[in-house]
Parts: sequence; C-alpha cells; structure tokens
Amino acid sequence: MPHAPFTSSKELLAKGKGKESLKYFLEEKPKRRLIKDTTIGDRLRASIADLTELLEYM
Repeated sequence: MPHAPFTSSKELLAKGKGKESLKYFLEEKPKRRLIKDTTIGDRLRASIADLTELLEYM
C-alpha cells in the first residue's frame, strides 16, 4: 500500500480507508511498556532508595 498524504479523519472515514488502523488503535492497541515496569526500572528504584538513605544519613 503506497503512502498518501493525510488530509483529515473525516475524509478517511468517508472513503472507507483507515478502518483497519482505526480498529487497531481503538481495540487492539497494546499497553505501552514503561521503564518502571522493567528490570531496569527496578534497579533505578533501588538506586534511588539507596541515594535517599545516604542523603538522610548526612
């Protein structure tokens, strides 16, 4: 499928185009994975806790 310039959502729906991507966006869009939900996020939280303890100690 060749790319075409976007004009408006009304025009896309009137022509019947874009239904697949609209359906994906509305129904099947996967949840974004945030850094805090990864092992790196766990390590960052642990580092923050350690640094906070050091600050309180001083």
